[in-house]
Amino acid sequence: MKKQIKIFLFFFTGIFLIIFLIHFATSFYFVSTYKELPPFVETFSNESKLLPEPIKIEMKILPGKIEPKEIKLKAGQEIFLTIVSMEGKHSIVFEGPGLSWLRANFDEPGETLQFHLFAPAQGEYRFFCQEPNHRESGEEGVIIVE
Repeated sequence: MKKQIKIFLFFFTGIFLIIFLIHFATSFYFVSTYKELPPFVETFSNESKLLPEPIKIEMKILPGKIEPKEIKLKAGQEIFLTIVSMEGKHSIVFEGPGLSWLRANFDEPGETLQFHLFAPAQGEYRFFCQEPNHRESGEEGVIIVE
């Protein structure tokens, strides 16, 4: 029985030493080759732009127009949207999947609402004032998502 234990310990120690040497050799190799990356390996830094930059948009509702009338965005872009009613009563509605939830009602001049959202999928999305005759007078616009 003692002979079997000695053989087992000898065998186990040999396997352990082999694994340790392989691990040591490969870790030394990877540490030494990590210092210089080949030129074809793309590196990323804090300066890399994986997502479009967040954008701040201030939308003003004036009698007969909404400024800006056209907004260009990139899909998934983070948006900080401020809507200001400059004068009169307005009710802004956004059309299209991904933006139809966005509504703003203003009863008094100077009222301001702020939204934090992300641009939907590529396409054109219309927005307009749904108060009587406001859309027809020019209170409308479009969001173009590229």
